[in-house]
Amino acid sequence: MTEVATAARIDLLRHGSVSGGDCFRGWQDDPLDPAGWQQMWRAVGGDCGQPPRWQRIVSSPLQRCAAFAQVLAEHCQLPMQTDPRWRELSFGDWEGRSAADIQAADPDSLQSFWDDSDSYPPPGGESLSTLQQRCGAAWDELVGELAAGQRLLLIAHAGSIRVLLCRLLGMPVHQLFRIDVPHAALITVIADPAYPRLELGHARHWRA
Repeated sequence: MTEVATAARIDLLRHGSVSGGDCFRGWQDDPLDPAGWQQMWRAVGGDCGQPPRWQRIVSSPLQRCAAFAQVLAEHCQLPMQTDPRWRELSFGDWEGRSAADIQAADPDSLQSFWDDSDSYPPPGGESLSTLQQRCGAAWDELVGELAAGQRLLLIAHAGSIRVLLCRLLGMPVHQLFRIDVPHAALITVIADPAYPRLELGHARHWRA
């Protein structure tokens, strides 16, 4: 289909593994660990290709996303900007704490969060609906700025990517944990404003 071939595309890239281990990190601004840098370089194939396959890069301002985005943008000579709306869900009082720690201290709150994360956000944190609203507004702006055939790289977090995919796929936001977004996962969206959809199993034409 010509329409699919010429549609704008946005590649969603989650950050790699982060220093400090597994925890509810949220807005806590920890850096990538060495493995995380390697994961992200592998995800983009080691370079941008010639000519670069993206026209620009947009990133969450948290350093686990923005540090790699800046280096990649400089390497590929691409414009790069950060947008705070792509930050991870704020976990409030849980930030920096592991699930095991919270389970020991407040099991009822943690279980309520797992059962219905939108209705029972972390103490002092955001609801999933709030996260989806801010990411949705940022997404609509990006799609409105792209011309047919253009491609953009968006570097963000598991939470922000999940709520966006729920919105695009028409899934209730409380079902976001049915979508697994591993470290350095790369997901392509055909950015048709009327009918956005995922592109699965697409060929990658860049060096590994």
